[in-house]
Amino acid sequence: MAPSFRDLLSEVKKEIREVSHEHVRHLLDTGAKVKLIDVREDDEYASGRLPGAVHIPRGYLELRIEEKAERDEELVLYCAGGTRSALAARTLRELGYTRVASLAGGYNRWSDAAFPVEKPVVLSSEQKERYRRHLILPE
Repeated sequence: MAPSFRDLLSEVKKEIREVSHEHVRHLLDTGAKVKLIDVREDDEYASGRLPGAVHIPRGYLELRIEEKAERDEELVLYCAGGTRSALAARTLRELGYTRVASLAGGYNRWSDAAFPVEKPVVLSSEQKERYRRHLILPE
């Protein structure tokens, strides 16, 4: 019988390294060389992110990671709750990234602890359309 999703996730979490939100906060506070990778979807990212995080949605991770990170960089991946980032961490290990971790509890645990977040400037569809019309250049 094929494993259930819970079985798969349990196995993945045994294979990867997970780090706590306190540990990541300490890394940021001490200026450690670590790259945070936000693997959430665009709308989740628009609601806030960890300071300095690079956004690569999970569905594009394999396609875009090489332009955003080196294989020997310290990477901490996060999603909303820690599931997608755990799966992503395993994928990056399989691609040869050697220093990868998943943030246990993800963005939700980080924000629940009232740790700092950045809110990117994201335009609504209406704002994008309005500004697009104003940026038409004469021929």
